[in-house]
Order: sequence, then C-alpha cells, then structure tokens
Amino acid sequence: MTEDDPRIERTRARVVEAVLALLLEEGPESLTHQRVAEKAGVSRRTLFNHFEQKAALLYRGTDEFIERFIAGLAAYFFVSREGRRRA
Repeated sequence: MTEDDPRIERTRARVVEAVLALLLEEGPESLTHQRVAEKAGVSRRTLFNHFEQKAALLYRGTDEFIERFIAGLAAYFFVSREGRRRA
C-alpha cells in the first residue's frame, strides 16, 4: 500500500473523526490509542501504523478542528447563499 491508497485515506479520516469526537465529547484526557481505535473501528495496531504517538493524534485532531472552524467562519462571514460577499 502506498500513501495515496484510498484505504489509507479512509482509515485516517475515520481516525481523525474519532479523535475529534473524543476531544469534543470527553476532552483531551480521554485520548488514548485504545479509545481512539475503538471509536474509529480499527485495531490498535492499525492506529499505531498511522499515528505512533498520542501527540500526533492530538495534533491532527486539533488541526482538523481549526481547519473546519475557519472554513465555517469564512463561509458565514464572506459568502451569502447567493454566492456574494456579506461584508
């Protein structure tokens, strides 16, 4: 499998969604490899293949949250439903 394999991308996306859910629902103290693997529906071994350290999970999860937050702000403040700038 290569880095651009769709299966790898799907697995990473599931893991990131699990990280976001755990962070939002239970806070960073709930972020363990076991909890993330269970929430993502992957094995711990698979999770470790993608994210060896807890810090990497936390970084990727917070990075994704920030990206979504900024995209939401931009959509809200700068684009109306008709596609025109609001401000």
